[in-house]
Amino acid sequence: MVDSTTLDALRRAALKRDGTSPVIIWYGPGRSRIELSGATLANAAAKAANLLAEEIEPAELIRLELPLHWQLPVWLAACAAGGWPVEVGPSSGRASLTVTNEVPTITSGRVVLVSLDPFGLPGTPAPPGVIDAAIEARAQPDHFSPVVPPSGRDVALSIGDRQWTSNEMVAAAHGLVVELGLRFGDRLSTQRPATDLRGVLAALWAPLAAGAAAVLLGPGADVELAAQEATSAHVN
Repeated sequence: MVDSTTLDALRRAALKRDGTSPVIIWYGPGRSRIELSGATLANAAAKAANLLAEEIEPAELIRLELPLHWQLPVWLAACAAGGWPVEVGPSSGRASLTVTNEVPTITSGRVVLVSLDPFGLPGTPAPPGVIDAAIEARAQPDHFSPVVPPSGRDVALSIGDRQWTSNEMVAAAHGLVVELGLRFGDRLSTQRPATDLRGVLAALWAPLAAGAAAVLLGPGADVELAAQEATSAHVN
C-alpha cells in the first residue's frame, strides 16, 4: 500500500495532474535558463535514485551539498523516492554518501559528483573513488522501484539535531503554500539556498504541493531576465 503522506507521493501526485508543464525553472550565470517538466523531473530523479540504490542501503543518510540549480530538486526527489533521509546545513559526519558539485580534495565516505553544466554535461573529471553522476546516472534506468516503499513516518530531512519525518515535511510544504498564498499554476521564485527547512521546501516541495512551479534563481543568475517570469510569490 502506498503511503499518501510521503514526499514521493506528493511528487507523483503532481506528475499525475500534469506531466508536461514546467515544475522547475532555473536561471543560472549569464542568460542560462532551463525548464524541467514533471515528466523530465521524474525521469532524472529515477536515474539518480537507481544510482543511489547501487551505492547505499535504504534509510542511510545522504548529505546534499548543491547550490540553487535544477540538479537540486532532482536529487531531492531521488532521495524521497528511495526513502533516504537528506542532510543539509552543518555536517553531522553521519552521512553515508555526499552529493556535491565540488571535487573533494580528501574523499571521506562515498561521494557523488554532480555537474552544474546547464545541460547536465560532464564537468571537471571525477577523481578516483568518486562517482561521476553525469556519466553514471545517465546510464541508469528511467524508472525506479524502491526495495522498501517510503513511509510517512520515516525521517526525510536532518538539519543539525533537528529531524523531520516525511509526513511532517508534507505538512510543512502545505503550510508554506498557505503562508505565501500560492495557488495552482503560480510560480514561486527563490534565491534561498537549500540549507534550512524553508529553502528545501521552496526548492521543490511547496511548489509541488500547490501545483505550482519553482523558479530557482541560482548564483550568477540574470535577475532582470528572471523577473520577466510571472512569479506570484517569493521566498527569502
